[in-house]
Amino acid sequence: MNPFMFFDRSQARKPAVDIYGGIVGQARIPLFYEAFQTPDTPGGRFDMILIHMFLVISRLNHEGPETKTLSQDLYDLMFADMDRNLREMGVGDVGVPIRIRKMAEDFQGRMAAYEAALAEKDDRALIDVLDRNLYQEISPGAARLAAMATYVREQHDFLADQDFGEISIGNIRFRQPSFRE
Repeated sequence: MNPFMFFDRSQARKPAVDIYGGIVGQARIPLFYEAFQTPDTPGGRFDMILIHMFLVISRLNHEGPETKTLSQDLYDLMFADMDRNLREMGVGDVGVPIRIRKMAEDFQGRMAAYEAALAEKDDRALIDVLDRNLYQEISPGAARLAAMATYVREQHDFLADQDFGEISIGNIRFRQPSFRE
């Protein structure tokens, strides 16, 4: 089943649907769960989507206020997707809004933490944020934490170099992750 079939595909929202599809596709790359040892759990998969959503929204924020609608559409799509996923996992109607509210709070906190960590010149702060959030369920070891921090920083820089005109019409590209121990 197409995970985005229920989303509004009007021309106004199409770029956000395409970008969100790219975010989810990137977050689902098996290498993250195998070599990087990201927890292959609902929480780990949610955090991988959040990292990539952060990277895209951070890129959009550098363009200025004209990207506000696109950022909001991405945010709305992500939480509509999370709502649908929770319901598919069997969370009842009463529990879904509570969990979505918690996810939204987690998202806002992580956005601020990742932004602050990337502002640092070395990766110590980023490694710490990844350890506390992405790897909260496990202890992946220093090599994997460093590799994930490198991936996040390189992906951030890669997105910064992309043409905004292409991004604004839904054409976003991500670097493929690589893991070297």
